[in-house]
Amino acid sequence: MEKKEQIFSSLLKEDTKHQGLSKKGLILGSIALVVAAYAVVQSVTPSQPAQNESFLSSQNLFINEKVNIVSWKLVNPLDKQGELVQNIFAAPNGDFYASTRLSETQYPYTYQLYKYDPDTNSWDTSQSLATNVTKVAFTSNGQAYYLSNDQVLYKASNSSQQIKGVKDFAISQQDVIYINAYSWGSPIPTNYGKIIKNDLGNVYFVKADTIYIDQMVILNGEPFFIDSRQNLSSNYDSVKVNSLSVGYDGTLWGIMDSYLGSNYKLPKLVYFNEQDKKWYSVNRISAFQVAALNRFQVAYIEVSQQRNVYISDQATVQIEYAYVDDEEPSYSVNVNDWNVDNEEPTGSNDNTGGSDDSGPEVKSSTVVLNDTTLLNSTGRKFVLLTTETEYRYYKSSKLCFKATRDGFSSNKFHENCDQRSSYSITLVKSTDGKVFGGYSTKPWRADGHYSSSYDSLVFSVDKAESFEIKSQADHYAVYDHIEFGPSFGTRDLVIDFNLNKQTTLLGNSFEGSYDGDTWEERAGFLAGNTTYEINDVEVHLLSYSENDLFPQEEFY
Repeated sequence: MEKKEQIFSSLLKEDTKHQGLSKKGLILGSIALVVAAYAVVQSVTPSQPAQNESFLSSQNLFINEKVNIVSWKLVNPLDKQGELVQNIFAAPNGDFYASTRLSETQYPYTYQLYKYDPDTNSWDTSQSLATNVTKVAFTSNGQAYYLSNDQVLYKASNSSQQIKGVKDFAISQQDVIYINAYSWGSPIPTNYGKIIKNDLGNVYFVKADTIYIDQMVILNGEPFFIDSRQNLSSNYDSVKVNSLSVGYDGTLWGIMDSYLGSNYKLPKLVYFNEQDKKWYSVNRISAFQVAALNRFQVAYIEVSQQRNVYISDQATVQIEYAYVDDEEPSYSVNVNDWNVDNEEPTGSNDNTGGSDDSGPEVKSSTVVLNDTTLLNSTGRKFVLLTTETEYRYYKSSKLCFKATRDGFSSNKFHENCDQRSSYSITLVKSTDGKVFGGYSTKPWRADGHYSSSYDSLVFSVDKAESFEIKSQADHYAVYDHIEFGPSFGTRDLVIDFNLNKQTTLLGNSFEGSYDGDTWEERAGFLAGNTTYEINDVEVHLLSYSENDLFPQEEFY
């Protein structure tokens, strides 16, 4: 290979610790440019869809650069208690909008739509523009279209002009409204593949190959789909994408999982470079959603409990070059193989127990989970990362319950842990040596009810994989009952100390694994089987305070 091969992917640089790569001759340089123009990508009409290659070969004004926006502005948090931003949208005139919902409301949720006020750097909550709107898109002249949570698409200026049974929609640069109506229970339109003029405007019905579609976007007049497995309907550098946003200049932004090892994922803000046909990290930002206005005006929702929104504040990019003057380093680094001294692979693959000291520490949470006996430092790092502890800035944790110390008793668990913190990590070790667990953003109780917790997840430490709560099932995230220990979902991970054998059925309320040929293999992914025996259970309470004391009244 050429010794001066350019390597641009900071996603890979971060996951392989570029400090370690410098030992192999990595030289970084950076040049700041103030941007005065944007690239404009030509589009084609819906009746003549563009080929994927035409988008991939479109020319950029700047060649071979990694986007690095120098300054971001943190939007002031919402002034309504418990209200969180769920999605953000950009209008062609430069306005940004946010769809929000109350975190405590029961399903179906109530959504509100607010406009960003740049003068106050906050969302204008004095008046909601619409209720129960989950998506907004605009024509070139600024006409807004809303999609409600009951799949009704309508024009913002006239709600009587509507189409029902719409799963998703997007608007092209020619103001054609593309509609995906392929969902459970929706009527199947007969006029696929051609423009229909109706009260809404120019409508173009498209049909995906599957009902399991999470998002549709329009690139050069061609619909692209992201399915529930994060597969893009066209191959963009052989990657999976969580979500996409197309700027009004045709630029493409997205959220993509950055992998630590073979399974652990952390969503990152990325940008697609048309020149070299690759995705690049933007400032190594972890993001939940993105809304692009153009190449350098973009907003994103931070991966955090607060769902903070950031908007780019300066149109400045930084070019980064990385030169390798010996053999190209391998980026296939296993989460089990970190060595704390030189941060290079050591070959160790024990990631669950004992006192092994391998693994770089997470600097912002060095005391979190420091009293567990079920994880070595590598397993601990995985749990801290998969629960986003580093980005939530938890400062301390307390082991409120340990079965081998306090007894295999649900009463003791509730006595020690109930109402003492809104955030906790549960670790379970089976007699087969499997280590798995769950993360909750609600305080434990013993009231016999389920609690909604959209940030909750379950995970396997051994396989370094985590699973989020299903969007339609987050009101079953955690189960609080005096006769049960810490429990997640409808039997996804339920601890019953009265039984010798426990049952785990992953995929009921939480997203399931695609590994395994049979239902039993997939449902038993966490423990290696659908039934198992408990060796130990730990529950760790998390706090934003440096103080590790958790009084009963602290986190109500």
